[in-house]
Amino acid sequence: MVDFIEEFMEWTEGIPSPQPFRLWSAITCVAGALERRVWIETSKGILFPNLFVMLIGPPGVGKSQAISRVDELWNATKGIRVAPDSMTSASMIDCLKDATRIIIGPDGQVKTEFNGLLIAADEFIVFCPAYDLDFLGRLTAIFDNRPRLRVSRKYYKEEAVVKNPYMTMLTGAQPGILKSLFPDEAWSGGFTSRLIMIYCGEGPQTDLFGEAPSAELPKELSEHLKLLVKLYGRFFVETNAGNRLQEWWRAGGPPKPIHSKLSYYCTRRGMHALKLSLIASASRDAREMKITLADVERALEWLFEAERNMPDTFRAMVGKSDGEVLRELHYFMWQVFSRSKKPIHQSTLVNFLADRVPQEKVIRIIELAELGKKIKQVGPRLYEPTPLSAVVSD
Repeated sequence: MVDFIEEFMEWTEGIPSPQPFRLWSAITCVAGALERRVWIETSKGILFPNLFVMLIGPPGVGKSQAISRVDELWNATKGIRVAPDSMTSASMIDCLKDATRIIIGPDGQVKTEFNGLLIAADEFIVFCPAYDLDFLGRLTAIFDNRPRLRVSRKYYKEEAVVKNPYMTMLTGAQPGILKSLFPDEAWSGGFTSRLIMIYCGEGPQTDLFGEAPSAELPKELSEHLKLLVKLYGRFFVETNAGNRLQEWWRAGGPPKPIHSKLSYYCTRRGMHALKLSLIASASRDAREMKITLADVERALEWLFEAERNMPDTFRAMVGKSDGEVLRELHYFMWQVFSRSKKPIHQSTLVNFLADRVPQEKVIRIIELAELGKKIKQVGPRLYEPTPLSAVVSD
């Protein structure tokens, strides 16, 4: 059977969106289609494959290009409910309450009943325009797939009760918007610890003219998604696959993100790895319902690649201009050079900049510093700063 995620990647090849955005859109598309109908049994109880994924990058990188493909696929598939483009906190609860799904077995008996809603929003700020603890708390409760969600509605003096809520969300955000939306304390909260952030600072280079990628929805891909929507039941974990996940988790989950704002996220990496393993299995074969070692390795590869770039989100959120970073680099180098009187290796510059700018900008900043005569190369990968007085006089 053809892998769904590979089909999706082939369909979106050539659109102006980077590979990580397209990949995680495909992964989230599968998670949404599976809803609250399939699960894994863990030591902490039943785990469903829902995800909260946020594509992060500056304007024009290609967030909406990838998200729109998922929105199109979900809307073309009967049996699943997709949220409107813009919602308030209250209207989200209303949409979720109306999105009742009843799964009937071949014997005519009800297998399960839940309220499932899928969100494909180009901009997270559209339905969360401010740091709303109440709204984010509701999202957190929904993500945890509790038996019921109870929401007090003060204007109507009534209580909304949602049975077996389920939500998968694919959304986009700009680093500057995240900085204004989430204060520092937000990164120790429940919502952000459940969020998988996919950062890309640059989109693919595309031609101004030429044939545009086909926007037509492939029939094979649509039919494949319908198979995923019909799945029901427990996914079993093969012994070697379970051992691989267990050994990785007991070892501390290497490689582990070390950014301070990701410390609470790291406590949930095991949960993310399990969900992604289930998604990898369903994408590979929509009938087997078995998680193999290959599925686990694929899931961990997805997770590790995403986590390598997560710290760049916070560097981009700082929002300093290149000029400000150049001045900081020059001042730092002058302090080092004035003490040692020795050329400074490029690795020192890279490590300094790595905490201040996204990784794709590090080498460019060094090149700009040379062009601006703030530093000069005096040997292989060795640099000296221009005297402060010379830079001021320029």
